[in-house]
Amino acid sequence: MTSDPTKLKLTKEFNLPGIAFCVARVPNSGRLIFGSSDFKLYDVDALAEKPQPTPFNGEGHQSYVTGVVLATPNTAVSGSYDGKLMWWNLENKEPTRTVAAHEMWIRRLAVSPDGKTIASVADDMQCKLWNAETGEGDLGNHVRHEGRFGRSAGALHLGSASAASLNRRHSVAGVFARHQTAGGRRHRPDREHRPSRSERSD
Repeated sequence: MTSDPTKLKLTKEFNLPGIAFCVARVPNSGRLIFGSSDFKLYDVDALAEKPQPTPFNGEGHQSYVTGVVLATPNTAVSGSYDGKLMWWNLENKEPTRTVAAHEMWIRRLAVSPDGKTIASVADDMQCKLWNAETGEGDLGNHVRHEGRFGRSAGALHLGSASAASLNRRHSVAGVFARHQTAGGRRHRPDREHRPSRSERSD
C-alpha cells in the first residue's frame, strides 16, 4: 500500500556533519549509512533514543560522497566525486577495497535486485557495472549517455528494460540521479569549489 505523504509525521530528528548526499538502510533495522559533503561515511541508528552519527575509519574518499549501497548486509559500497568506488566492512567500519571507477565525478550508485551487480554513473557520461563481491568491472558494454547525469531530477533511470537492451546478464533497477537540497534551496555541488583533503587540512 502506498503511503500518503500528507499523513507523515516527524517522530525524530538528528544532525549530521556536512550535507548528506546519499543514504542506505541496513535491512530490518534502523541503521542508516550516510555519505556526506565532508568526504566521509557515517553510521547511525535512527531508532536509538539519541541517534549519534559515527564516522567510518581509515583513509576514505577525497571528495563528496555521493552514492552508497549495500552489497551485502555487512558490506557497503560508496562512490564519490573523486571517481572512486570503495567497499567497506560495516562491522569495523574499515575500507576493504578501492577501485578507480570513473574519470569524473560519480553521481549515483545502485545495486541489482539479486545483490550481485552494482551500477555507477558519473560525469564521464558512462554507466558501469561492477561485481558486488569482487569489485571486478566492465561486466559487458558500458552505457554512454549524451549530457551530464544529474542535471535534473530523475535525469537517469536505468531499469531492467534498458539493461536487457544492452544484453546485460543482470538487470539493475531504480537508478535515479537526484539533486540534494540544502537550507531550502537546490544544492549544486557541481557548481561549487570542491576542496581537496589537503586544502581542508590547512
